[in-house]
Amino acid sequence: MSLPLPDGTVYHTDISKEVTSKHKLFLTGVARASVSYNFSDRFYAVTSALLNDIQFNSASGVKMHMSDWVVNLTLGTRF
Repeated sequence: MSLPLPDGTVYHTDISKEVTSKHKLFLTGVARASVSYNFSDRFYAVTSALLNDIQFNSASGVKMHMSDWVVNLTLGTRF
């Protein structure tokens, strides 16, 4: 892939290389949780969380460990 930069130079990269895994199996973990609470007939709160964990080791020594998480909180009222 070639990408022209604003100063006129061209950036070349190869992003499609095959990487062989050291193991036949590697694990990816995804976890989700959600809790809701009603304070009364009109007011409520909801919180939710998402966790994504990826680990990978290749035979050539490339290692990757990525942990990504998100937590949301919603406060609301009913009309």
